Amino acid sequence: MALILTQPNHVMYLPLSQHLSAKASLDFSTVPELYTFLHSSDVTYKERRMFILELLKDGLRTDKDFGDFSKSMAFKLFSELYASAASDLETKMAILDVVETSCGCSVGVKKLCENHSLLAQLCGYVRESKDEKNRSLLEKILRIVLKISRTTVDKHAERREEREEREEREEREEREERGERREERGERREERGERGERGERGERGEREEREEREEREEREEREEREEREEREEREEREEREEREEREEREEREEREEREEREEREEREEREEREEERRGGERGERGERGERGERREVEKREEDTSRGCLSISSVHH
Repeated sequence: MALILTQPNHVMYLPLSQHLSAKASLDFSTVPELYTFLHSSDVTYKERRMFILELLKDGLRTDKDFGDFSKSMAFKLFSELYASAASDLETKMAILDVVETSCGCSVGVKKLCENHSLLAQLCGYVRESKDEKNRSLLEKILRIVLKISRTTVDKHAERREEREEREEREEREEREERGERREERGERREERGERGERGERGERGEREEREEREEREEREEREEREEREEREEREEREEREEREEREEREEREEREEREEREEREEREEREEREEERRGGERGERGERGERGERREVEKREEDTSRGCLSISSVHH
């Protein structure tokens, strides 16, 4: 964008400079001017549309980027544009590029597949693209499906590795604890051997009691660890449900805000048409008044000339 602003002859120089100068500060929580550039009625509508699509393809890199992308209802706009008659092959390829970039993060795959039925839409695109000239679209759709599967597998593999690493760490700690207990038992045996046979029966009873106590402590520790794991799993599940509920609420608020914005734009457009109609009526009334005044002036001049002719004829 900075390079474009240094080139006044660039086709995107005027819309970008107008957008930057119209606002005191930039809002990066959504995609700026997305709806305007996608559905522009300017002669350079195609360049503006390709500019915003390429910008999104290069800008979607993290989960936060996808969150801002979803706030703008971008995927719904792209789906409508892809299925419309105004979308040519180049536009469809650019839209599929943005979708492929979105599937590079696990959050994007989850939201697109669960909330927007991405796989069902891709099946519909495949049915529509059976012609030989649409082979590039089919290849792009296949790459998107492969990227979805790869991202999903990587996510599950990462979770499995974390779980295995946690279990291995706990098992190692447990082995270390058992080794320490064995060392303590060996030390106690040595002490008992030094004391002799005199207190062997008492020591045996004490040893058995101590071993029972250690086994009981070990059992209680194992139960406590299992309870802690269950509690952590329950907290993780509650956190995930809360996050999904928050995302649904944000999506609902975004949809309501967009509908309100569209209604406001429609009302402003209706008011502008009404104002233009009133201005046209006032112009017609003023024009009729001027014609009437001209006719009156011409009539008075004609009466005056007739009077002068009659006076001159009387004198003659």
